[in-house]
Amino acid sequence: MVAKCEVCESLSATYVEAVTQQLQQASSQVLRPVPGWRNVLVLFSDMRDTGAVNLNRTLKVPVGPVLRQVEQHELVADLKGVDVYVLGIDAAKKEPAYWDNLRQFWTEYFKKSGATLQAFSMMREVPDFAY
Repeated sequence: MVAKCEVCESLSATYVEAVTQQLQQASSQVLRPVPGWRNVLVLFSDMRDTGAVNLNRTLKVPVGPVLRQVEQHELVADLKGVDVYVLGIDAAKKEPAYWDNLRQFWTEYFKKSGATLQAFSMMREVPDFAY
């Protein structure tokens, strides 16, 4: 019997979809490779709060099933050559395993997008982007 993935059931109305659609839009409109330039994307988000489907409501993010749904809905943005910094992750009232699982999901997502995830942090301090 296949385990039910309640997080995946209505992906079309999720935060994951909203974030990935925004990333797709940014990648096509703003984050185009320019010789001599470095593309950096800084996200300030808890990366878990949603509307209909909430990564916040689950004890464990089902990484594989959610990634498959994201791919099936063609929601992986083209972020090749982009350095991504995710700041302000909020793991309040969650077990350390949840944090690790959430990080694993977004690490895999950005890997599939072609981006380099430079930071995934609860801190909100923007790093120095100087070379």
